Amino acid sequence: VTDQLWPEAVRTRDLQSVKTYMEVRAKTPNCRGMGGVTGTALVGLKWYQAKHDAIPGFVACEGCYSAFIVGSSFERRFSLHDYQPTYDQTWACDIAVPYITRALAEYSEANDWSNFVDAATKRLSKPPCAGFNAVKSTSRDWYGIVFGDIGVVICETCFMDSIALTAFDKKYTPKLLPKEDNEVQV
Repeated sequence: VTDQLWPEAVRTRDLQSVKTYMEVRAKTPNCRGMGGVTGTALVGLKWYQAKHDAIPGFVACEGCYSAFIVGSSFERRFSLHDYQPTYDQTWACDIAVPYITRALAEYSEANDWSNFVDAATKRLSKPPCAGFNAVKSTSRDWYGIVFGDIGVVICETCFMDSIALTAFDKKYTPKLLPKEDNEVQV
């Protein structure tokens, strides 16, 4: 809205498209985030996917589709999901993943579908962060601060969701940890 519809409305001095969007958006369920939706809460929700399964497994809830994709250069690249979830499934919106939200904003502004597909596919392939639990050093990639001798590393999932595609992106670099199956406490 703020990137596409509003500037156009200001330029043309016609608020009809913004008004129409707001009326539709007010009736659209909000995103339930990365925790997802399950059971009867799935009933009636609309889900979207990249056409031709360009991003395998990617789903966008109707709220995020309306907020982030409609009006963007990527709108024509998405369609209603061709599969309806069942009550025993949990569906989570992938646009709620912070890295994917930032990638969508950056790459749709540049109309760079290929880089968005690569970014979303890469992020969706990463294991979830283990939090403060010990994990094998070889189980994932690690990132640390570029300068200084600070012995703190973060997993690639946390790097992507918290730092990548931000002003701090270049301050971190991949860190090679010993290739033994030592456990790392994060």
